[in-house]
Amino acid sequence: MKKPLLWLSIAIAALGAFGCMPKSAPSTVPLIQQLTTLPAVSVTPVPAQWKMVQTFEGESYKNTPNFDLSSNEWRISWQATPGKMGEGLFSFEVFRADGSMLDLVANIVGSGEDVSYMKEAGSFYLKIMASEKYKITIESQ
Repeated sequence: MKKPLLWLSIAIAALGAFGCMPKSAPSTVPLIQQLTTLPAVSVTPVPAQWKMVQTFEGESYKNTPNFDLSSNEWRISWQATPGKMGEGLFSFEVFRADGSMLDLVANIVGSGEDVSYMKEAGSFYLKIMASEKYKITIESQ
């Protein structure tokens, strides 16, 4: 009767000893470093959204009212299509409120479209010369 009790005691001791052993080798990195090391995070900047400032549409010559832009980055997109009389002229320039010209943006005959970027804040107006349909949109960031 002593032999089965002896084997039972050895089995319990062995399970207790081996059951308490770690399953893998202990880490060589100090515990405080393990707790304070964070994974790298990638941050992707969100591009600024373009906001519509003004839209001009027509098919004739005109000077627009002044529009104000506080941003040093704005854009003008335009589209021109032949009107009632077929292909015609479409040209426009950007002027500062004081009357000095900033830029010639478009000068075509017939259909076309494009986007131009301006790098100056201030008050501006457009001088439009057109004998066909156009749409001009001014956007700011």
